[in-house]
Amino acid sequence: MATKHLGPTFADAVVASELLRGAPFTWGSDGDIGGRETLTTEQNAALDALIAAHDPDAPVVPQAVTPYQARRALDAAGLRDAAEAAIAAADYDVRDAWEYALTIERNSPFIAALAPALGLSSEQIDALFIAAAAY
Repeated sequence: MATKHLGPTFADAVVASELLRGAPFTWGSDGDIGGRETLTTEQNAALDALIAAHDPDAPVVPQAVTPYQARRALDAAGLRDAAEAAIAAADYDVRDAWEYALTIERNSPFIAALAPALGLSSEQIDALFIAAAAY
């Protein structure tokens, strides 16, 4: 297989793959794969499929943003009022996270509670975090 540039999100794709998670191989951003000889035929096929599907220019989803960045992204998306209303109706943990957290974590219980209240998919939350990081 010809080498293909591997972007910063490739590691996340490997971790998400049950066949490849923890497998003994390495890769470089230039697409060079080391350790293929230690992989099973099934793992090599999964790796080839992962490389073929990989978008090296895909943006990296930040795992945390500041509350200011989160608020700016919600403003830009037209979701700030709905988010404020959902938070006001939520329990103390959610309200405290919004009011006092130093960072808003992508995989936090706060986001897990807020996303369905706003009707947002995981992909839409990722897009909000990417947008927030630009502020």
